[in-house]
Amino acid sequence: MPAAEGSHGRDIRAVGGVRQKPFAILVMAAGLVYTGVALLAVMVQFGFFDPSILAFGVLFLVGGFLVLWGKRWSLVIGLGLSLLFIAVYIPLIGEIISNPANSGFWLVITVLPLLGLVAVFAIASLLKWKKASRRRPTWPRPSRPGDC
Repeated sequence: MPAAEGSHGRDIRAVGGVRQKPFAILVMAAGLVYTGVALLAVMVQFGFFDPSILAFGVLFLVGGFLVLWGKRWSLVIGLGLSLLFIAVYIPLIGEIISNPANSGFWLVITVLPLLGLVAVFAIASLLKWKKASRRRPTWPRPSRPGDC
């Protein structure tokens, strides 16, 4: 079977899976991956090593790809990571935001809104899935009249 090709000769089947994802899943995955990359970039930018920042960076990257996978439990992981990161670093956030000349200002000012979006979209998606699961019948219906 020939490969499906787009107008520029590219294979579009690889991209088709991402295009079919709901917008909320794409925003959450992008927010988590950006946060992971930004945390690792901070260590490279300032030339230091911090195990907690490395752990959060790797967890955010893995969490972003798990959210892109689209399972319900992966949304809980993304929500938990976002809230945990904000909770752990909340004492530093106020000090950094109050001083725009701080070298970590770019990180806080870009990551906080993204993590807020991740939390909002995760909660909205979980509520939507919960609402949809209530509408489904819990008992399977027989496919034929005599299958009872």
